[in-house]
Amino acid sequence: MELWLTNRSRLAILIAACAILSSVEAVVPLFQYRRGRLRRAIPNLILAVGVVLTNVTFASMMASLSAFVDEKALNSLDKISQCVTQV
Repeated sequence: MELWLTNRSRLAILIAACAILSSVEAVVPLFQYRRGRLRRAIPNLILAVGVVLTNVTFASMMASLSAFVDEKALNSLDKISQCVTQV
């Protein structure tokens, strides 16, 4: 049974929703601060950028590791299936 949306389209919808929500929050914040609004937002923005960079780094490392394991046939399932077929 096929799903309605592919993983790529789900990701695009999630990114678009986050962008829209961030844009709305930037224009009409939930809590109104008259002074120092940007000063209060800077640590949160730095933290958000750090989290995104960490996630991108780990995702690319995992993709590289997965490609390496597939290329070298180092995964344990291949070894188990080879042992089973030899018996």
